[in-house]
Amino acid sequence: MSAGESLVGLEVEVEVGAVAHGGHCVARHEGRVVFVRHALPGELVLARVTEGSDGDRFVRADAVAVLQEDLDSPCTEEIAVFQAFARTVGQAQDGFVVLDTAPTGHSLLLMDATGAYHRQMMQQYEDSEGNAKAVRIITPLMRLQDASMTHVILVTLPEVTPVSQAAALQEDLRRAKIEPWAWVINKSIAAAGTTDPLLQARLAGEHRQTARIAKGLARRTFVLPWLPEPPVGVEALGALVAGGYGVSSIVPNDGGS
Repeated sequence: MSAGESLVGLEVEVEVGAVAHGGHCVARHEGRVVFVRHALPGELVLARVTEGSDGDRFVRADAVAVLQEDLDSPCTEEIAVFQAFARTVGQAQDGFVVLDTAPTGHSLLLMDATGAYHRQMMQQYEDSEGNAKAVRIITPLMRLQDASMTHVILVTLPEVTPVSQAAALQEDLRRAKIEPWAWVINKSIAAAGTTDPLLQARLAGEHRQTARIAKGLARRTFVLPWLPEPPVGVEALGALVAGGYGVSSIVPNDGGS
């Protein structure tokens, strides 16, 4: 291969190393540094070069497949879910991750995996005396903890059980030093302005839960009205934000801005 010839499209097998600034991971192939996207440290991947030429000190590549050695390991499904979550968080490009906080506990297990991975990476890059080495490491947990990168929003119904579940999740997040940015109260009867007698009978309970959230749980609280049809799609969501579906309000809270 002549000097300066493009390597774009070349596929190489690499073992992924530490996370570098910008979300890429560091790997090496035949002495050359390869900055790999869409991979996690410790993975053995097939990476396709996206930028770089022969003779360059480093190239950039995207992981296109996790090799069979990793797929044959125990807990493959759980690992795959964590990897997908970590990649989405790592890219940090106006993306959304939706987690169901139902009592199955899958969301909390995912958060536990994120914390365990963070601790493992920190230990890997400590010296014998427990001091961090001069390596720039950005784990998914660090991104979740950074309010300039991640806004965690808890969505709940204005009912006792959903509010209590969301409050318990918030406590778990805070123990991990992740502070929720806001709460959203979904399907609010009060915000819909209903005149139906049966629905109005539920208002007292809803008001109690709304006050509980705004006064003691959330720094910011947004209320979305109950709608006869769910707002699916960009146009419908845009109309909801603009108030086109009825009352949409912010409940003030002295505890935050």
